[in-house]
Parts: sequence; structure tokens; C-alpha cells
Amino acid sequence: MNYTDKIEAAQLSIFYNIDITMLTSLNELGLIEIETVNNVMYIPITFIGKLERYINYHQLMDINIAGIHAIENLLQRTILLQQQVTQLTNQLSFYKHK
Repeated sequence: MNYTDKIEAAQLSIFYNIDITMLTSLNELGLIEIETVNNVMYIPITFIGKLERYINYHQLMDINIAGIHAIENLLQRTILLQQQVTQLTNQLSFYKHK
């Protein structure tokens, strides 16, 4: 990963008006990735969209980090269930028209 693929965590902290510990907590829960190079923390650009969503949960809805983790797990399970329903619907349709 080169430097154009990531943003310094301290800059994000200032830009979004969040504490750097929020970033490290999200990283510890596996919700974002942090890469450390020469004692400087960077976040890959691919995680910025998710990070913005988590910051909105936290700032606009006053949801703590544990709550954000729970919400993200539930959303992922919902997406998986929707995919399974679609797959089963397609299989049923196949056998129905056979």
C-alpha cells in the first residue's frame, strides 16, 4: 500500500472532530484497519465510507463503540439472510416451473 491509498489517522481525527481512541477501538473490533508506518497510524481509503458511517452513529445518534459493533454485525447478518432468501426464491422458482 502506498501513501496515496491511505490517510493519516491524526488528520482524520481532526477533520471529523473525533478522538484518536475511537479509531483504535474500531480497529480493535475489526471494523476498520489501521496500518502503522514509522509510528504513524494510517487508515486505508477503502475504509473511509465505513468510518464516516460509524462516526455518524456515534455523533448523531450517540451510539457507543460496542453499539456500533453490534449494529454492524446485525447489518452483516441481515445482508447474508437477504442473499439466502434470494437464492432460495430462485431455487423454488426453478422447481416450480420445471
